[in-house]
Amino acid sequence: MEEEKPQILSSLLSSIVSQVGIIVPDWKKAVEPWIRLGRTFQMTRLNASNCTDYVVNGVKKDVDFDVYIVLPPETYEVEFIQPLSDEGESMYSQYLRRNPQGGIQHFVLKPSEGVDPSQVVDEMKRLNIPSICEF
Repeated sequence: MEEEKPQILSSLLSSIVSQVGIIVPDWKKAVEPWIRLGRTFQMTRLNASNCTDYVVNGVKKDVDFDVYIVLPPETYEVEFIQPLSDEGESMYSQYLRRNPQGGIQHFVLKPSEGVDPSQVVDEMKRLNIPSICEF
């Protein structure tokens, strides 16, 4: 079992990017160039009514933000996230306060084929690599 751990970590390091998360102050301005390229969007709104297990830095939080995903994703999704209010604290609103123009906030990595993602999470916890956000 001890020999599997380096494989799990190397799987994480050799993962492919499956999503790029971009925090934006105005989603309409952010998606304009994509619409001109013929892209379509699917909008999902997450808030306290449909996102009850949202944890930021180990603390359960209420959320209020919009998530825009560029479709169709070729090899990854581009996710535009616009926090709706300063009252609903989220890692997204925190990022936007520190970076008022917005920017790339996260990447989602897909582990190599054959590696159970939960093994990667368990190994990261064992190595004290913190989880910033959990759903």
